[in-house]
Amino acid sequence: MQTPTYAFKEKALEYGSYYMNCGADSLLPMGISNETLEYMADNYLPVFGHVGALSGWQTNRQGGYKRMGRTAEEAMKVYRMAYEYQECGMMAMTIELTPIEVTNAIEMVDFDTFGMMPSAASHAKSYGNFFQWATQIYGAWANDVRTGAYPEDKHGYHMDEAELDKFLNMLEHA
Repeated sequence: MQTPTYAFKEKALEYGSYYMNCGADSLLPMGISNETLEYMADNYLPVFGHVGALSGWQTNRQGGYKRMGRTAEEAMKVYRMAYEYQECGMMAMTIELTPIEVTNAIEMVDFDTFGMMPSAASHAKSYGNFFQWATQIYGAWANDVRTGAYPEDKHGYHMDEAELDKFLNMLEHA
């Protein structure tokens, strides 16, 4: 999300809802306030975040990306930020360019770890290509749905005939 879209919590909810309605599966507002994050999460928007490195747009005057957490004080700031994000409803976050000890204290859940970025990152070990795996899995599922192999009766249960008729009638008039 671009900064102006979450400068105020009401705008964050408005734009976040719009993005979700347009097909986004989650939102990534960089540098969001805890108040706005909590407001978005309380209104059922799936918010992801980022701690650690400050991106180039945040540090243009300092020459690009800046690593965080090199001193104990900085490390605690990164740790507290991650903890506060979690407490305010953030679903997950990337932890980038922090010392290994800081990352380990937070627990790394990272797009880089699952091979979800266009190129390998130096700060994370990639354990596989998530998109390749997901494509195979979703492809098999979609094929089963198209051919009628899924769902089978063993994957659920059926409505009573009378209730099904009422439901279908309600759908027609909805």
